[in-house]
This record gives sequence, C-alpha cells and structure tokens, in this order.
Amino acid sequence: MENHSSNEPKYSIPIKRQVDKLVLIVIDSLRYDFVISKTPPVLMPFTTTSLLKNESCFLVAKADSPTVTMPRIKAMTSGAPSTYVDVILNLMSSNFYEDNFVKKAALSGLHVIFYGDDTWLKLFPKTFFRSEGTNSFFALDFTEVDNNVTRHISSELEKTDWDVMILHYLGLDHIGHLEGPKSIHIKPKLKEMDGIIQKISNHLKNLEKQNGFKTMLLLTSDHGMKNSGGHGGTTFEEVMVPIVSVGNVCKKLPGSVMLSWPKDSEVLQIDIAPTVSALLGLSPPSDSVGKVIPHLLHSMTTDDILKYLEINRLQFKKFDSLYETDMEFHSAVRDMQTFLSNKNTDETKRKMIVSRYFQYLNDISQSMAKGRSNFRFSYLALGLILQWSALFFLIFQALCMLNNVQILIKMFLLVGVILHGVSLVSSSFIEEEHQTWYFLWITLLLLTVIQLFRVKRDWASLPDIKSFLNTTEGQPWLNFLFFTGMVMIFCLVARRCSKGQLICCALCLFCVACFKIKAGNINVKPFDLHLSSWETLEIITFWIFFLAFCVFSIYNRTPVYLNWLIFGSLLLRPHNVILLPTQVLISKQIDSLFTKKEVLWNTIAHVWLGNVFYFYQVNL
Repeated sequence: MENHSSNEPKYSIPIKRQVDKLVLIVIDSLRYDFVISKTPPVLMPFTTTSLLKNESCFLVAKADSPTVTMPRIKAMTSGAPSTYVDVILNLMSSNFYEDNFVKKAALSGLHVIFYGDDTWLKLFPKTFFRSEGTNSFFALDFTEVDNNVTRHISSELEKTDWDVMILHYLGLDHIGHLEGPKSIHIKPKLKEMDGIIQKISNHLKNLEKQNGFKTMLLLTSDHGMKNSGGHGGTTFEEVMVPIVSVGNVCKKLPGSVMLSWPKDSEVLQIDIAPTVSALLGLSPPSDSVGKVIPHLLHSMTTDDILKYLEINRLQFKKFDSLYETDMEFHSAVRDMQTFLSNKNTDETKRKMIVSRYFQYLNDISQSMAKGRSNFRFSYLALGLILQWSALFFLIFQALCMLNNVQILIKMFLLVGVILHGVSLVSSSFIEEEHQTWYFLWITLLLLTVIQLFRVKRDWASLPDIKSFLNTTEGQPWLNFLFFTGMVMIFCLVARRCSKGQLICCALCLFCVACFKIKAGNINVKPFDLHLSSWETLEIITFWIFFLAFCVFSIYNRTPVYLNWLIFGSLLLRPHNVILLPTQVLISKQIDSLFTKKEVLWNTIAHVWLGNVFYFYQVNL
C-alpha cells in the first residue's frame, strides 16, 4: 500500500455548479442556542419554526481560537485554520493572499456582492462586483450599522446579475460587548435578523418556482458570544457556531445522524470553504484542510458527492500516512476509482464509499487542522528564556535604584508592570485583561485600605452595579449618582476658573441634565412635561456655552482637563458621570505621593488609573 498514491490513475474530475444563487449571511456573535434554544422564548421564530418542521438543515460547527472576526473570516473562506500568530502577522497587511472561495468565484466569472463589516473589503480588495462596508468602530451603535446593510437587500433581490451575496451584520456583536447575551436588546435584534432571513428565503423560493433557479440561503456566524458578552477565547459559547441551510433539509446520507452529530464526525468552521466551493462548482481552496459537508449538498446526486469527496481525498493524499495501513479504506478508494472509470457501481457500494470516505476525510481534516496550530517548542522555549533573562536584569537594575522612601508602593508598581507584561503571553489573560487591571488596582488600594479586599470578595458573586442602577428599583440611586457627579464637576471647575467660566459651566451642566432627562436616561418626573418640546435645543445651547467656556479657558490659561470634564458629562452614560471627577481627585492624590523627580513612578500609577477607569466604564 506504500505506493498507492503514486500508482493512482491520472484522470480529471469535472465539478458541476450546484446553485445559481447563493446567499451567505454572517451574523456576528450569533450563538447556536440563539437559533435553537432548549428553553423559551423563541428568539428567531421563522428560522426556528422551519427547523422544527424539518424544512431547514441545522448543524453546529466548531471554530478555532482566536474567536475574533478577521481570523474567522479567513478560516471560513480559505478552509485553513487561523491562530493568534496569524493576527500578529497581519497587523501591517490586510490583503488576504491565501487561496479562498471568494477570489476563486470572482476569477471564475461569478459576480460576488457584499454588504457589511468592512473587514471583508480589507481582506478581499477589488474582488466584489458591488459592495459597501460598515465600520465596527462605533460599538455603541446597535441600529444604523445593520440598517446600512439591510437597505441594499431589496434592490439587490430585484437584480439578477449576481451569483453570490454575502451579508455580515454587526449589531448583535455590539449589543453583546456592551450589555451581554441577556440584554433586553438581544431579542428585538434577533427578530430583526429573523425577518431579514425570512424575506430573503421567500424571494429565493419565488426564484426557484418562477425561473427554475437553484438557490441556497446559508446562515452562520464568525464566532459565538460568551456569557459575559465578549469573545476571543475558547469557551463553549464562543467556539460553537450555527450553520443553517434555510429552506433546504439536510441531505440524508448513510451513517449520519441529523441534528446530533457524533463527536468523531463534528463539523468544523473550516469545512464551510470546501462546501461553498462545491456548491459553486469550484475546486476547494488550495490550502484548505476542511472537508466538504455532504449534508448541505442538497441538489447533488450521490455520484456528484462521490466525485467531490474524491477531490477532497486527492487534496489530502500527501497525508496518506495517517491511514495507509487501513485496508478497508483503500478498498473504498479502489472502488471509487472503478466508479470514476466506468461508473459500474451498484447503489449499495456507492453509499458504502460515501460513508467510508466521509469518516476518514473527517479524521484527516481534524488531524491536519491541529497540525497547523503546532509550533516548535524549542523556539518557544528559547524566546521565553531570553524574555525572562531581560526581565530579571531590568528588575535587578530597578531594585538598585530604589531608595527607602515609599519602597513598598514602588515595589508593587514594579511587580505589577511585570505581571501585566507576563499575562499578555496567554490568550486567556488577553481576553480578560480588564480583570488583570481590576486586580492590580484593588491590590494597590489594599496597601492603604485593607478592608477593600473583603468587600471585593464578598461582592464578587453579586450582580454588577450598572445592572442594578438601570432597574426601576435602582433609579433613585442612579439619579443620586448622576447629580452628585455633576455637582463634583462643578466644584472642581469652581476652584480653578473665573466667574464667567463658572456661569458657562453651570449652564452646560444644566443642558446635559436636561438632555439626559429627555432621552430617558434619567427619570425625574416633575421635569418630564417641561422638557417634552425641547427637541435638540439643549444640545445646541450646550455647545454655545461650552465653546464660550473653551475661549475663557484659553484666555485665563486654566487646565485643559476641566474642558474634558464638562464634555465627558455629555458623552458618558449617567451612571458613569461620577467616574470623571473621581478620577481627577484620585489623580491629585497620586501626584501628592511622588516628588516632581519621580516621574516614572507617577506615570506608571497614572497608566494604571487610566486603564482601570477605562474598564470601569464597561468599554469592553
């Protein structure tokens, strides 16, 4: 059997295009349990109902880490696993040069259109027939970022000059980052997505009936969403994503179990690339280590599936050592070659070939995917040794420079810098960096107020303060914190500014308060009626007095941070306003701890201050 690969006959395998119109919808951070949930409520009525009626095909695919958008798009389109190294190597280059089904489709003359996350446009420049990107930078936007995608759908569905439509929605991901999977905005957002799926599905069915087109609507996600709302790690909720063929049932094959795949036959996210390629009549991307998913090849005959499985095997044949001793599989290979030569193979034997091929290609695909993520440990060890040597040398030099004044605080600041640097070598610490800053900051305060440690420990299992403040019971406390923060800002300004500035400041803060009340962020019932007709007047008034305050600041040479305090009160959510003056007061206390010559220690402490208050504002 050692010469099996070299003795294979030379033949070409024609690939038939299986769909005339393919729509791929990628909903960022869509968890598989959002589509099919074991407990009510039903979040996506149309999609879930079609699955329960066995009118669609549902699979759960496993994505590799890091579970962030760019590597996952690369994995879906090329079939090659991406790692954290891939992220680093691509910091300075956005164009994706590896073979992938997007570029293969365009080069073969197919018209691919795209609307959504502009990461696709950076990876595949000048590839799409028509396109428009949306920017993921504005994480506070739940609505416009998706509306800018949806507004193109109706006009595109009326056209027939495209072959592949790709849509990438970001709104759900933004909600997850800011408020988590239990947010009140999750359900309406998923219903919005479900309505879009229903609209496209109905249109594709009409195309099939009226024009005889073969169509397919695929729904998937680049990654999931962990229970705290973020992503990037390896938790089950982050790595398991849905693949739904809406309106097409799973193709039944021998040895397969619908909707509950056995562990040794799990679907990988990298399997999307060869599967979409098969649907479009393209060969798999050259670097793909994914296997075709036969359950999604709805319009393929058993013979067509056999051919594409053989194409997969030929791509993997250099890995024959993984299964060269298995006589049963090589018997199936010989039967496949007989079929391709004369097609005199009975149906039972064809099904046996499909079953054996799929099982072994699954094993090879998983082994190859794992192999792509393996690195030479000798090189990693050498790098770690050099890194630790440099760290110990720096520590020794720093200790020699320390004097006996406030040595404890300085030592902890030094150790904290080292610990934070070391934590960045672990992906788990990177995705939970805010926890590192919380720990370092609380520990620093522990040096002066030991009781804070017990408070932190006792409160660790309780709901966060933000969630309580946004409830009806927490509204009085939210009002108290907001107006306390506004008063603190006014007091800080009053200490350093002239009367003219003070008047401008008071009017600015009054406009901010009116705006928050009108927007519904603050509930002060006596003022509701009076503010109902203000519309945007308070914002315009704010800018007038704020600009006047800035002019006074330039003339009187008052500190610039006072301008930012007033401006920040408008931008931040009500429960975060009090953080602004608190941060200034802590900064002044830090300044008092160090002399003017101790710039290094003062800078480190302020970097900590900035990072911890950044994460306190839930900017995750």
